[in-house]
Amino acid sequence: METLEARCLLSMNWGLYPKLIGQDKAVTDFPNITGKGVNVAIIDSGFDLNHPKLQGVLWTNPDEIPGDGIDNDHDGQIDNVHGWDYVSGDNVPEDENSHGTQMAGIIAAKPFKGLDGFDYQGIAPDAKIVPLKTIDPYGHIYNLTFAQRVQRSMHWLENNAKRLNISIVNLSIGVSQADFEATFAPDVAKLNKQGVLLIASAGHYGHDKPLEYPAADPNVYSAGMVNEQDKIPDEQQRGPQLDLLGPGNHIQVLYKNGGYMVSEEASSYPTPFIVGAAALVKQVNPDFTPAQIIDILKDSGKQISDGERSYPRIDIDAAIRLAIKRSGGNPDPDPDPNPNPNPNPNPKPKPKQRPFKGTPFSVTSTIQAEDFDNGGEGIAFHNVGKRKRTVYRRTAVELLAAADDGGGYAVGTIRRGEWLEYTVNVGASGLYTFQGRFQAAGKGAAFHVEVDGSDVTGRLGIPSGGKSAQWKTISKRNVSLSSGKHVVRIFFDSATSKKTAGNFNWFKFVRG
Repeated sequence: METLEARCLLSMNWGLYPKLIGQDKAVTDFPNITGKGVNVAIIDSGFDLNHPKLQGVLWTNPDEIPGDGIDNDHDGQIDNVHGWDYVSGDNVPEDENSHGTQMAGIIAAKPFKGLDGFDYQGIAPDAKIVPLKTIDPYGHIYNLTFAQRVQRSMHWLENNAKRLNISIVNLSIGVSQADFEATFAPDVAKLNKQGVLLIASAGHYGHDKPLEYPAADPNVYSAGMVNEQDKIPDEQQRGPQLDLLGPGNHIQVLYKNGGYMVSEEASSYPTPFIVGAAALVKQVNPDFTPAQIIDILKDSGKQISDGERSYPRIDIDAAIRLAIKRSGGNPDPDPDPNPNPNPNPNPKPKPKQRPFKGTPFSVTSTIQAEDFDNGGEGIAFHNVGKRKRTVYRRTAVELLAAADDGGGYAVGTIRRGEWLEYTVNVGASGLYTFQGRFQAAGKGAAFHVEVDGSDVTGRLGIPSGGKSAQWKTISKRNVSLSSGKHVVRIFFDSATSKKTAGNFNWFKFVRG
């Protein structure tokens, strides 16, 4: 569905850095690759929770009940609905320094006008940010106390990242090797082993110095900077351990208290650029490992030489194309087999999202899984891998006969990160109960439901049913819906050890 926001993005007057790293092309070529479904932790100073360009960015813990004073998910933190403040020891990671707001904005800001008059937005504006506040109001980080705060945040991630689907960590920080080894070095090793991608700033205190920690650790990927001329500044620390480059000087960024600013030169800044690019690649294929994501960013990047060694600088459009290709897809789904040197002045318009049966379904009717909207890949659904043989309708989504009550068809062999959308009509505003019919392929499968891009159910597990693989109806009460036309997305967050979330038959919303 082409929204007003999508049309505005296509007409943006992009600034220098978005053009340098291919962000402008990526937004045009892949408008649906926005980091959706990817949770990114930022270990920093929190961020401005009320900044107008960071609304909708804040992550929500699906296993906590807000304000009840109980540690519902038993993670040692009470009411940590939106992250944690390790400086004050509470559940409000509000930014008192501004550094974290800048990092969050580079990753996920909504479109904004820079102080130079050009347009900007976050690299992955639909990613969710988990703020883990460790930097105090004064930005004091080169001390043991700070390293110990990072250790506590890392330990929480180590115990909860898999459960909460946190797959990337932004570390625009530096500590001494001694403090690193005395505190959170074991945690980064364990997170790396769990498949969490950690990206850290390499440092900007001289080209003759080795990388800072944690970037110098082999379990962490390192980020260095280029300037407006696409050159590596002399201040950039470097060496064979430096993995990737991104913009690092005169960045248009968000500031605390709803403000904006232009940055100075620092290797803090390329880290969130690279993290945002990684989130886009992760959306393309949630099964990519950290090493595969970094390989894609490296292989698609532009080589920048400092006279002695070359390093890849991210190219976001090229990275998405390579990620799609390595997932078995086609980054150009409608190539012209007979290129015409005199192209048609009235080209065929790109497909738009439309209800499968022409009109929106009533949200209270039983909506069959196989009746997802028309529009194709990235518009009405996201399907990982190659085209599958199907029944009922011509689509890349795998459909099969439903061995469930009522027969019919079901969407089958669903993988983590895949989603389907349905245009519905809500007759009256109020509270509804979501009901959906699912069959798991084993333990660990889960999904959530979005309405117009907002998560309305939180993470819902799909019971495995043991060896019988039974179909089960899964419900979520007190879902607030407003009257009118909406788009419902069924998003599959996790899969089983067999890399499939199972099968999906139907859903509906029951009033009351």
